[in-house]
Amino acid sequence: NQSHFDDTVDDVKVPSWAAAHHNAQIPISDKQFVFDYHDAIVNFYTNDKTDLITVDEYFNRDNARYFAHIEENDDRVLISQGDHPLLFHVRTRINIGFPKNFDTGHITSINHSGRVIAQNLTLDTFNLIIHSGGFEGQQIKAKNASWEVHSGTIKADKLTFDKAEIFDKSGNVKLKNATIPHAKISATSGSVQVDHFIGGGQFSANSGFLRLRIDELTDDLKLHAHSSSLRVTAPETQHFNFDLSSNSGIVTVERHN
Repeated sequence: NQSHFDDTVDDVKVPSWAAAHHNAQIPISDKQFVFDYHDAIVNFYTNDKTDLITVDEYFNRDNARYFAHIEENDDRVLISQGDHPLLFHVRTRINIGFPKNFDTGHITSINHSGRVIAQNLTLDTFNLIIHSGGFEGQQIKAKNASWEVHSGTIKADKLTFDKAEIFDKSGNVKLKNATIPHAKISATSGSVQVDHFIGGGQFSANSGFLRLRIDELTDDLKLHAHSSSLRVTAPETQHFNFDLSSNSGIVTVERHN
C-alpha cells in the first residue's frame, strides 16, 4: 500500500512519528553487504564515519523484535528486517550510511514492499532488487550496477557507472544525466526515458515509449521498441552507428547542436 510511504526522505533526522530507534554500526570490509527489508522506506546516504556502516531504524511502535538481524559469514554480511506483524501496520524508516572512502564497497538492497532512496554514493557495486515499490536516486557512482524492479518506477539523476543493467518489469524508467559506457536498460510494461546520456549499449521497451536524448555516444547503440514509439535525439556533430527497430510504432531520429 503506497499510502504507507507517502512521506519524503530528504535528510537523516529522526522522524516526528518515531516511537523506537535501533542503531547498529558495522565495520566495512570487502564482503558483500546485503540489506533485506520487507515493508519500509530505506534511505542510503554518506555518513561522517571513516570505516563504519551505520544503520538507523525508526518505528512508530516500540518493540525490540522489529529490529534488524545481522548475520555474517565468509562471503557476505546480511542485514535483514526483524519481525513484521501481519495484523497491524508498523511504520518503518531505515537510514543506512556509508563512509565516503567506501568506493570498494559491494552493496545489494532487497525491498519487498516499500521504497528505496539513494543519494551521494560512491561504491564499487550497487545492486537493487525491488519486488513492489520504487527507487529514487541522485548522485550515484559505481563500477557496476544491476537494478531489477518487478513493480514500480525507477527515477534517478546524475549516475556514473562503468556498466549497468536496469530492468523494470511493470513501471517506468526515468534517468537524467547518466554516464554509462556499457548500458542495458529495458522495461517490459512501461516506458524508458533517458535525458542527457553519455555512453552506449542496449535500450528496449516492450509496451511503452522509448525516449533517448544523447549528449555523447561512446559506443554503438541497439534500440528496440516492440509495440510503441521510439524517439532518439543525437548530437549534430557526432557520427555514430546503431541498430534500431520497431515492430509496431513510430521511429524518429533527431539531431541537435
